[in-house]
Amino acid sequence: MKQWADYSKKCKEILCLEGSPVAVSFRKEALSGEKIPKEGFTFCQYSQQARVKKKVLQICADNVICCKGASALGLYEPPANVLSGKRDAGRKVRDMQAALTLQKEIPRIKPGKFNYIIVSPLENAPVDPDVILITGYPAQIWRICQSATWKDGKRLSFSTSTSQGVCADGVVVPYLMNHMNISLGCTGMRVFAGYSEHHLIVGLSVKKFKEMMEGLEATRAREYTYPIPYETYEATPQLPRAWTIMRKLTEEQLEKLPEELREILQT
Repeated sequence: MKQWADYSKKCKEILCLEGSPVAVSFRKEALSGEKIPKEGFTFCQYSQQARVKKKVLQICADNVICCKGASALGLYEPPANVLSGKRDAGRKVRDMQAALTLQKEIPRIKPGKFNYIIVSPLENAPVDPDVILITGYPAQIWRICQSATWKDGKRLSFSTSTSQGVCADGVVVPYLMNHMNISLGCTGMRVFAGYSEHHLIVGLSVKKFKEMMEGLEATRAREYTYPIPYETYEATPQLPRAWTIMRKLTEEQLEKLPEELREILQT
């Protein structure tokens, strides 16, 4: 799985990530040689164990303690009192109607399609991933989004209800859409899994992840580095970094630019 180790190394290096990108792989049969934990955790806890502790984990219906996460990931049908909205009405949303709508709109993988999920740091993925999760601060996620538009320049749209932020928003949406999605997180992610209040999550299908990595490497120069080489908000933006936003440049300003930029502006 050398390609995934190489991708992980480049991703961590360019974005200065605190942990590893997390590989999520769906399987019908158990992966031989990988232990199935007996203790129960939420899916977001498993993702943190892979990201921070570098654990390779094989999970199933019996060891995902969060029924909302397990059912979103297709390990079994949602419990009736979850699907009806009873658990959320008056607690997470105003009433039963709002709770019913909330649950109807949660993206889910059809139960029975898969029975096991491998969660691991990307560099140690024992099988090819279906989705890659990256946790970072807003500016790091901005760089990922910026890189994801490198290929075609198309605007990005994101789907969330702030419920089931890692399992549904981070994994299921990218998997079903074969694209990417940003998650603001959820209660479980913050309370049980120890994600920082500053963290966001982006989930990418394998196809979109590879496109993003191409863009990340291509845009890593000059003002597109991370950490961001910011300027103070009380100073006029200076050349050469500011040339892309300026309406018109004087001859004197043009002379200060690198030759390759002058050629672009004079063409």
